[in-house]
Amino acid sequence: MIDTFKRLVDRLDSDRVIWRFDPMVLTDRISKDDLLEKVERIGNQLKGYTKKLVFSFADILEYKKVKANLEKNHIEGSKLRIEIILITGFLRRMIWSIWREG
Repeated sequence: MIDTFKRLVDRLDSDRVIWRFDPMVLTDRISKDDLLEKVERIGNQLKGYTKKLVFSFADILEYKKVKANLEKNHIEGSKLRIEIILITGFLRRMIWSIWREG
């Protein structure tokens, strides 16, 4: 995928090709550190090939069944939202530092 992205940029220009990374989902098997490492690794490979990253999180709390399962398992939805806010801020700073250098 990285090579395909780079070839597309070579044909169209980095202003016209946007890196989209979504939806991000935190689970018991995918931690915030896993997500951040993956974004950083891909970001380092795409440095100089795009000027914009679009990302979003799946807001699983909007789904009644998921919300009920979280409550049944004593998982606080507000803590998930706080994690998402923290990750979002960290991603912005990380991507800015990667791309600012190039």
